[in-house]
Amino acid sequence: MRLICLLAIVLVSPAAALDVKYNPSTWEDWKAEVLMWATPTGTLVAVYESDSDDNQPGAGRTVIGYDVATEAWFHMGLTRVVGVDPQGRTFAGEPRRGSIVHVEPDVSRSLRSVTGYLLGAYRQWFLADQSRVTRVERGSDRSWRLTFPMGGPDPNNPRMGAVVFDPAGIPRTFWAAADPGTGRPQVEYAFSIDPRSPPELHLVTKSNSSSFRLASVEHHPKGNPAIFDIESIEQIAVDNRMAIEMKLLAGPGNPANGFPTTPAQYEQTKIARVSWPLIVTGIVAVAIGVFAIFRAKSAR
Repeated sequence: MRLICLLAIVLVSPAAALDVKYNPSTWEDWKAEVLMWATPTGTLVAVYESDSDDNQPGAGRTVIGYDVATEAWFHMGLTRVVGVDPQGRTFAGEPRRGSIVHVEPDVSRSLRSVTGYLLGAYRQWFLADQSRVTRVERGSDRSWRLTFPMGGPDPNNPRMGAVVFDPAGIPRTFWAAADPGTGRPQVEYAFSIDPRSPPELHLVTKSNSSSFRLASVEHHPKGNPAIFDIESIEQIAVDNRMAIEMKLLAGPGNPANGFPTTPAQYEQTKIARVSWPLIVTGIVAVAIGVFAIFRAKSAR
């Protein structure tokens, strides 16, 4: 069914359908116009939940994060966490304590792990490094089409993709070439941008490659790069895994099998996250002290 839906949105080029003609341009010309567009800011955390899942209806849940200023990002689900911290170091692991560590960069995943949900990351990614773009074209409707390598099993022959930005700088369509090496067909579709998106960050309502829909979004306009500390990433990942596992345990048809409706908040500082254990430890220490004093008086 998913394949049929995919084929239904593919095959016909939006450029051809709208009779838009594209002519060669330059990255410098595109950058000059980008700097006149509204600028995204801050740090974002978004939760996507699936409409259905092969093993358990509605059990899928993905959390993504992105920081505009540093290009830090993460993508996490039930079994895997991957991302890049504000210093540009890649981290990966499982959603449990002590598993997430810094690793050698995996360029095949790149920021593409996030752009399927967060369209605003495309613009920042292209803008940060000219070498990421292989071709820039200007449309007869004043739109822009940027072509870039998506990676693949053969680094010398990567699968190519393209994003079309409208004259206001909003990503509108995506295209990917057929990949004979993996058997993947050519795909092309229009983006559906959710009205809950923070300014200029453009979250999709539904992932075009899956049944995941936007459930909640948290935006820190002034930025919060501390979210990308390993300790914070572990906390978010463990919370997400536990939410998925609780829903799996609830089972289909159980009134309790929905995810919590209130989105988790990740503004806490490291001190806030450990405050309760410290309070409990303090209470225990005081109780032991009181008991010792009482025992000493009783012994006199």
